[in-house]
Amino acid sequence: MNTRRFALLAVVVAMVAPALPLDAQIRGSERSLVTQTVDGTTISVDYGRPHARGRSPVFGGIVDWGHIWTPGANWATTFEFSKDVEINGVSVPEGRYSVWMIADPDEWAIILDPSDRIFHTMRPELSEEQIRISATPQEIPHVEALTFSFPEVRADGMDMVFSWGTISVPMRVDVQPTQTLTLEADAAAPYPGVYDVEWLGPPPEAFPKAERPRMHSRMELSYSGGYLTALWGLRGNLGNESGVVEVMMVPVTGSVFHPGWMRDGELFETELDLWVEFVVDNEVATGFQIRDGISDMVIWEGTRVEQSDELQIARAVLAAPAEFRERAEVREWNDEGALVTIREGSGVICIADRPGDGTFQASCYHESLEPFMAKGRELSASGVEGMARQEARWAEVEAGRLKMPETAAMVFNLSFATETFDPATTDPATGGRLHAMYLPYMTPEATGLPLAPSGGSPWLMWPGKPSSHVMVPLPAKVSR
Repeated sequence: MNTRRFALLAVVVAMVAPALPLDAQIRGSERSLVTQTVDGTTISVDYGRPHARGRSPVFGGIVDWGHIWTPGANWATTFEFSKDVEINGVSVPEGRYSVWMIADPDEWAIILDPSDRIFHTMRPELSEEQIRISATPQEIPHVEALTFSFPEVRADGMDMVFSWGTISVPMRVDVQPTQTLTLEADAAAPYPGVYDVEWLGPPPEAFPKAERPRMHSRMELSYSGGYLTALWGLRGNLGNESGVVEVMMVPVTGSVFHPGWMRDGELFETELDLWVEFVVDNEVATGFQIRDGISDMVIWEGTRVEQSDELQIARAVLAAPAEFRERAEVREWNDEGALVTIREGSGVICIADRPGDGTFQASCYHESLEPFMAKGRELSASGVEGMARQEARWAEVEAGRLKMPETAAMVFNLSFATETFDPATTDPATGGRLHAMYLPYMTPEATGLPLAPSGGSPWLMWPGKPSSHVMVPLPAKVSR
């Protein structure tokens, strides 16, 4: 009987043995390998993954405080670096290391040993060859299986995090950059300024609506801290809610750059297939082209927008009637978003265009409207917009804290399809004019005006309100 059983067992073993790889084994702490590459530097973590399995606490229980151990199971956990890095500010040469830790409630020691093949029970003696790194533990929700992860990846490195039980230990890893991101001040000097950027690439309709580029957009280049960066009103999935994209110009050679996309002031991707080529004349960049490096197609073309006070004034006052232009006060928006006066005057106040978006918008209004206009700007700056802004101003007028004109006061709005015109020679016939006459509490019954535009006729807005006004559309031609 026993002989038959052994014979049967031998047959079964013979049948199944070829199907089992020699290294196959069900382990209580399965091995894991996780890697992350940043800017050409690869980090690999090879480790066993023990489970808590109901044992608590993990630290101060399974692992004693002050006890040296490898963060894993069986063969020691290893870190492998393809290039030199820094971990929490400590230099680590490229290579493969076994990893050991000393847990403490307030501060952990991470020890990298050059011997990379050590069983977990054969703890190494502390020596000068080892690299010792300090890290601060954090409390987290329970993690059942010991885990290494890379939850944050940056252009210059990553965060590597050890987690098990209710403790995590984050480690900041910085890598060596393969590209130079900074420029000396004299090399960057030609580029800062405002550019009108025209889209020349595939038809915008070929893009999903959320990613559709503007035909004209504003790019404002600035230099600070060694970096040449831009705010670009591009619109699309790389921008913020307003459609403004942060861009870093990554130097290549001479006046050629790669655009690098940024978020919250941090570079996260360099677009190596796009080339930004500036045209520099007399040490000033007059414009640029952005090319697709694969097809050599010019996708965008940028033109520097001149911003001298004289030019801003000459363009802005075109919105006003001719007899008021010489004496009008003129203001423009500065880089901080505040209005500053660039020419003193009286009678009429003109607000110059914000250059760089490819179009022109200027307005002039009678000085008696300044309290009302200034209150609107103040509310907008504090985040109050739309109907809430109107109602807030009406309430101020009703309370006697905001003065409105006692007689009719005019607003003159002027728009052009382009902002690169010469005001001395250009007849802005392609633009449009829309005037408004303000007089508080006007009504349709008192004025005979409709409440909506019809056939180009004037119409009344905000009837019966403190800011009631007559909208008057006019032909585009401006008398000179």
